[in-house]
Amino acid sequence: MERFKDGFRHFILIILWLLAVMLAIWLTSCSPIEHEDYFADTEPHRVDGFAFPTLSGSDAYIQHVYLNTSQSYTYTQIYAESTDMAESQKYNGEANIHARFSTDSYWGFSDGTINDYPVYYVYPTSVRFTLPSTHSEYRPRTLDLWTKQLVGPIPKIAVIRSDSIKIYMNVSYDGIYHVKDSILLVLHAKL
Repeated sequence: MERFKDGFRHFILIILWLLAVMLAIWLTSCSPIEHEDYFADTEPHRVDGFAFPTLSGSDAYIQHVYLNTSQSYTYTQIYAESTDMAESQKYNGEANIHARFSTDSYWGFSDGTINDYPVYYVYPTSVRFTLPSTHSEYRPRTLDLWTKQLVGPIPKIAVIRSDSIKIYMNVSYDGIYHVKDSILLVLHAKL
């Protein structure tokens, strides 16, 4: 009986040893690189965006704007064009692309008393890019989407002096990918 117990123990030890070897082989047969490649292929591929600010549809850095000087203050609009997002990145078919415009250019306003403060030409508000419709005032010439931003108030004296306004643009693609660009508006009095 003793011999039978010793043989049975050896048999169990051999089975356990074989299971341990098979488990070790199984765990080392699938390398982490194979796992990374598998998961990388299942992730949606992001489309790198491209965007630029414009007045006329051109992506030139310096653009000239001709404004009426019959009033004390005037306004103009700048536009921006952007590439669209991949369909797999959209939310219910809508692209989550926003632009934020800003400037360090300003004119000083005084109410005649102690209150003197700068008035910036562009307020840093976020605007959304959309597809053009049949009623759009602006048609993108290069890229798929467009947006606009109001610039002003521009004082009459700035137009008469042919001042320049540098406007910065930061476009966010779903808050993950950003494109930054700028435009220099050169003001001219409309004749």
